[in-house]
Amino acid sequence: MTPQPEAVYFIVSMRSESTNYFRSSVPLRYAVPVFFAAFAAFAALNLTSFGILTFTPPDVIFATWTLLALRADRQARAKPAQAV
Repeated sequence: MTPQPEAVYFIVSMRSESTNYFRSSVPLRYAVPVFFAAFAAFAALNLTSFGILTFTPPDVIFATWTLLALRADRQARAKPAQAV
């Protein structure tokens, strides 16, 4: 099994703590249900199976998780350091 190129991009971004790639991926991952709606139409016409639609809910859930993690990181970085 070969690694997916997108997974490599995520790993490189994670290791360098660069959040730009993660930020750009969130809106695209929220667009997945729109594209899968077309697959639902094809499935209704028996041109494909409904099994492919099972990928939509996890992608929306994990996109939300990424968005919340990015917001939490931004808030943590915005707080000034406490003087001792």
